[in-house]
Amino acid sequence: MSAIHPSTKRRGAMVALCAGLLVTAATLPGAAAATASPAVSAICSASIPLHLSPGLSLLQQNSGTNQSFGETGTLGCVGKLDALRVTGTGSIGFSGNYAGTCSAASGVGTWSFSVPVDDNGTARVLHHSGTYSAPNVALAITFNGQFETGKLSGLGLVVPGTGNCLTQPLSTATLPMIGVQLTQ
Repeated sequence: MSAIHPSTKRRGAMVALCAGLLVTAATLPGAAAATASPAVSAICSASIPLHLSPGLSLLQQNSGTNQSFGETGTLGCVGKLDALRVTGTGSIGFSGNYAGTCSAASGVGTWSFSVPVDDNGTARVLHHSGTYSAPNVALAITFNGQFETGKLSGLGLVVPGTGNCLTQPLSTATLPMIGVQLTQ
């Protein structure tokens, strides 16, 4: 019998929780109205590294910076962006500020992403940037970002890297997101 590595168990639990969060969000009152207009042009998944300074604690309120140090995350989409078909995985990143605790924090800042597209038979990379707000409850994050021609929104769950909120402030983590919607 083979043993399952603890990080594999954490990832599996995180994916299950993210899926549950997305199902819950989709069934909330008003969810259908929110997706009715404007039309969704692409559905994406993302994984973004988080670097928080000085870090989030469970009980002590604080504020600081939160960033990915450039477009170091991945963004994979199916659909269209600026009426062009997305053809592969791109990159995503952000820089901003946060305030709160591990159980209730929020953040705002700027972000950008780049994705490969097919422009009538010519391969191109589209780049967009904008602002975001990320109110959250505990370590589940609702992300809303505006960019030049549309909006990116979705849910994610912070997966701790360095720190655990209990004995050490959370200073690095990963934010995987599934069911991210690009609307235009």
